[in-house]
Amino acid sequence: MRKLNYMWLIILVAGVLIFPSAMVYGQEERVSVAAETVVLSYEQALQMALRGLLSISDMDVQLREMQRQHEDMWNDLRRLERGGYTWERINDLHKELSALDIQAWNLVAAQMEMRQGAESALEDFFSSVLPLDDEGSASPSIQSLQAAIQGMIGAHDLNNSLAMMEMRHNSISQEIQDLQNGTRMQERIAEARGDLADLERAMKNIRFQQEQTKLGSERTLRNLIIVSAELSLSVETEKANLTLTEENLNRARVRFELGLASANELRLAEQSLAQARMDLNTLLINQANAQQNLNHLLGATLPQFTVIEFEREIIELPENLTMHIIGAITQSPTIRQLQLDVDRAREEQRAYTGFDRDTIRTLREAYERAVLGRDQAKGAMEAAMRRGFNDLDNLLIQNRSLGIELENASLALEAILLNFQLGRATQHDVAQVRLNIYRIEQRIEANQNSKWTQSFLLENPSLLG
Repeated sequence: MRKLNYMWLIILVAGVLIFPSAMVYGQEERVSVAAETVVLSYEQALQMALRGLLSISDMDVQLREMQRQHEDMWNDLRRLERGGYTWERINDLHKELSALDIQAWNLVAAQMEMRQGAESALEDFFSSVLPLDDEGSASPSIQSLQAAIQGMIGAHDLNNSLAMMEMRHNSISQEIQDLQNGTRMQERIAEARGDLADLERAMKNIRFQQEQTKLGSERTLRNLIIVSAELSLSVETEKANLTLTEENLNRARVRFELGLASANELRLAEQSLAQARMDLNTLLINQANAQQNLNHLLGATLPQFTVIEFEREIIELPENLTMHIIGAITQSPTIRQLQLDVDRAREEQRAYTGFDRDTIRTLREAYERAVLGRDQAKGAMEAAMRRGFNDLDNLLIQNRSLGIELENASLALEAILLNFQLGRATQHDVAQVRLNIYRIEQRIEANQNSKWTQSFLLENPSLLG
């Protein structure tokens, strides 16, 4: 950045203006101002302007409330996540339960097979040893048969194993039920994460809007400073023109009295003086209005004069224009906000795991629209920045030309002053040369203001139209 040390003094006339009349809304009024002078740095003035923005204050309140909600939601999410309920655990338990069921069925099958084998063996034994009754049945009682079965090797162990497996089965079933109830908590966790992400996006959007609003306020402040400063220079130039116009009228009167000028020439000189006075009073009124607008933006007590001291910074033309533009566009709050929309659309597209074609198409189209909107904004901003750098380059060329013009005018002033000392030029001739210098300086100031404004816009391309 090339810094030009400069002080713009936005000073209005204190007391009654030097001219008795001024046209205000078609009526003649005497303009008078009595005010206190306040000196501010540019940074102080900018802070005052930002504090006066109700939208910024409202956004700050909204952000604080959203931050409080964010903390509450984050704490709730952590509590939910500490529950540790996962679908993986439920699946593992289902697998263990299935394996346990298979083991149980195998044990039951083995038990039945052992029971059948015991019954067959006992029947064969009693048939060969004991006589049958009239109905062909063995005489031993059913109790004897059951006792024999229970005494078979392993029967008792199988029953114990089945009992233990039934207890484990009941335990796993209960844990699965508890975990399945916990999966509703997983849904709550997913919802909480989604709500938290939505809130964070909303907060980012507000910060982007706040940043853009601040940039807009700073642009307004700079514009008001420029208007006031240029009006101050215009007042000084018009005062010099008024002095010269008064002298022209005096010369016309002398020429008229000597018969060297017509009445029409005298009348034209009088009209020029009246117009010059009116122009000066109009400038003074515009200057007062500009000061009031500036004070209003700063939230200052009216009436008062505001003196703003600052260093005017002019951006340098970058060596690699394309890379500079890409970097500036990427950091623009407008593009960052549009990128946030693209990211959200991409997340929604990736989060959907279903197979509904209409939903898939809708999500894809939403993502494509977000990308298109971002890319179009980037393209428009890039074109505006390229035009802006071309304008800045032209302003730099004009500034060099005006510098040469001012140098020539200064040499002309030195020459006319020398001739005036030698009696070969009049004071009127000197005044004309001085007036020409004032006007060149006024154009140089306007050029510097334009460069300052253009530099600010190029550093903040979201403000470019």
